[in-house]
Amino acid sequence: MPEHKSASEPYISFITFARNDDYAGGLRKLYWSTRYLGEQCDETGLTAEAIIVEWNPPADREPLAEALRDLPLTPRLAVRIITVPATVHARYAHSSLRPMHGAVAANVGLRRARGRFLVLKVADAFYPDSLIQFMAAGGLATDRLYRAPRFDAAANATEALGQSRKDFLAHCARHIVLRNEHLPQPQMPFRLPDLFTNACGDFQLLARERWHQLRGFWESSDVTAFEVDSMLSYSAYAAGIREEMVPGNACVYKISHTTSHGHRVAYPDSRLTRLMLLVETGMRRIGFGYAHVFWLRALFNYPPKTYSGLRKAVYERSLLRFKFLSLFPVLTRLKSSRWGLALEPLAETAPSGVAAHELPNQ
Repeated sequence: MPEHKSASEPYISFITFARNDDYAGGLRKLYWSTRYLGEQCDETGLTAEAIIVEWNPPADREPLAEALRDLPLTPRLAVRIITVPATVHARYAHSSLRPMHGAVAANVGLRRARGRFLVLKVADAFYPDSLIQFMAAGGLATDRLYRAPRFDAAANATEALGQSRKDFLAHCARHIVLRNEHLPQPQMPFRLPDLFTNACGDFQLLARERWHQLRGFWESSDVTAFEVDSMLSYSAYAAGIREEMVPGNACVYKISHTTSHGHRVAYPDSRLTRLMLLVETGMRRIGFGYAHVFWLRALFNYPPKTYSGLRKAVYERSLLRFKFLSLFPVLTRLKSSRWGLALEPLAETAPSGVAAHELPNQ
């Protein structure tokens, strides 16, 4: 088992951001993912904390501390709720289009986490026992970014919530509809490090000091948090942190739902796109390859891509950004030293049924 410096320092901090509405699949998934996690920590002896960042809480719903009142007390998992009020959310552009700023919300928890190692755990993610056993074994290295793939279970897995953890996880394993596996980086005029960026935000485990060195995820001035997980992976690579896959068959389960990331991305038609695709056809006929088309798309930012209704950079332009991050680690210093709302006084509570408690020594 890992050794801790003090009883108040958990080995792992799990960072979640949520609201008491249907965000990330709803409150029921948040409740059961946290409850199952507590069981796993108790069974494996993993001393941990779950930080739930309650972002922009709905005015007509009870706060998460009340909504999660039935969470049982678990000796090995402390639960902390940090609330970011609606007035803070309103500071970001287009705040009316989306009730959550995922990157900043994640950074709020990362900045305030006490664990030796930190990982973002989205509200509707469920960990198989093997993944918790890997973390509980200790021996994690501070110069590694640990990754695990995300497997999407069919929407009917929601019906299995509330069953025993083992039955629920077995149900997920039997009803996989999508495996977000490693996709090699495409060949370009330059070669990117072949990192596992597909759905990488669902499991990026780093030492706390490394998260602070990288200043968390990139924080945009609007409410989108598009591709910040991939940018984090390349920033880590530039800082000399090497990617390492969790051994065995460990993965992250996520139940498919219609408010997921993929459903928020759209590719609207435009005259520019139709014109440029014709130009691409002509270029290919006279012998130009993807490398030339790549630069054309990056320059003119087409085909258009929107996220939560806002225009964002196309894939090719994003890859250029990742390349610069991997070549020039100094770009990380462009992030604000106040990342994660460092100067903002934020209220912290616990679920009303879960008393605050000191973490036990391991």
